[in-house]
Formats: sequence, structure tokens, C-alpha cells
Amino acid sequence: MKTNGINLRFMNIGIFSYKELGKVRLFEIKKEKPYILIIGKNEKIVLGLGKKKNEEIYKILEEKISKDN
Repeated sequence: MKTNGINLRFMNIGIFSYKELGKVRLFEIKKEKPYILIIGKNEKIVLGLGKKKNEEIYKILEEKISKDN
């Protein structure tokens, strides 16, 4: 359910509330799995930029996290 943002058939951007996740900041440009869920101290972010782009972003995040640990 959208609480603040835009909800088009092909794109959803903004603050949405989901039964499973609660309140999240959603950037869904393409409805292709897998999505990326980032859980921060104050908010959850869901990225849906398409399968290929999400995989690229995931690899970058994974490398950054590995270097920091």
C-alpha cells in the first residue's frame, strides 16, 4: 500500500507499507526479480531496477561490505 509516492503500472517510487516488511522506501522501475532489500538503522529500502542492474548493484554492495569487515 502506497503511503507517499507514485504508483504507476510500470513503476513505483516512494514510501510503501507491506505486510511482510512494514514501511519501506521503494524504487521499483522494473518488476523483475530478484529485488534488493537494504535494512538500515532507520529505514528499509527496496530496489527493483531490473534483474541485470540489481545483480550489478548487489555485487558492488557485497564488495564494499567485504572490504569494510
